[in-house]
Amino acid sequence: MTIKTFTKKILHLLQKSYLNKFKINNCMYFIGDNISLQNTKKIVMYFPDYEFMHFGDHFFFEPLANSLNQKFDFKIVPIKAMEFYFDKLDYKLGSMLDLDTADLIITRKEFYDELKSKKNVLYIDLASLEIERFVCDEFVYKTSDLLKIEYNKHNKPQTILTNNAKIDLNPNQKYILFNNYVDSASYRLRKQHFTKLNDFCRNFALENDYKVIHIGSQKDKDNDKKNYDFIDIDLRGKTSIEDLFSLSNLNNIVNCISFDTFLMHIFATYDKKSYIMFRGRFTKKGYDVIVNNFLPPFKSDIKLIELI
Repeated sequence: MTIKTFTKKILHLLQKSYLNKFKINNCMYFIGDNISLQNTKKIVMYFPDYEFMHFGDHFFFEPLANSLNQKFDFKIVPIKAMEFYFDKLDYKLGSMLDLDTADLIITRKEFYDELKSKKNVLYIDLASLEIERFVCDEFVYKTSDLLKIEYNKHNKPQTILTNNAKIDLNPNQKYILFNNYVDSASYRLRKQHFTKLNDFCRNFALENDYKVIHIGSQKDKDNDKKNYDFIDIDLRGKTSIEDLFSLSNLNNIVNCISFDTFLMHIFATYDKKSYIMFRGRFTKKGYDVIVNNFLPPFKSDIKLIELI
């Protein structure tokens, strides 16, 4: 976390105390006209800044976007690197210009400064410790109540079919994707967490006769001088975000081993199991909310995430 990001987080805590007078439920704040809200026709979902909208966060909001997309003139403004995901799901991508003509803007509370001059804005607190069900359901239920519309009972992020990853794998061999890097909340991790994750991957692959594919960015690779004796294919610096979807969807890539990061959420959308080293939280309540409602963020009939 940069000093700039940390400073912004402090400012957002102060803003939250201001937003509290507009709180309408356990995780949402609405600033606007409730009467005009009932005549809503055009909705824009807005979170274009990676600093406060990481890759995996988009999955928490996609079921809500899907629900609204079926009932309203709906556009979404995600971070640039995730536009392909929503484009493949046939969403209309929005822009700053759409904010001025929207009847309702839906965003995270971290975007308050940017949107405080706009009318009818629903701010969602993704970090609320009061979230009481799977977060995908929570956002759909609560927003549907606000707009007086019917809601879906079970809400799962949609999958995409993409064949971007160009890699020749043995069709008779099973593989796991291994990612031991994090780009947020790394301050919660110690050397023993990385060691335990590496050891688990080595032993898991050996016991199941799986091959290990190591993924990460070029920066991750450049900053990591360790020798991994259990890696069979090193794709660090060779995969895009879209490639991760393609790899995760391959039939003979069966599991993910990582920290609780984006890759885990991709695997969950394909109903594949991940083995996760959880970065934890500072309080038991925070721990329980994440484990129970975000890992995974939707109801599943199979166990998709197992903590190491």
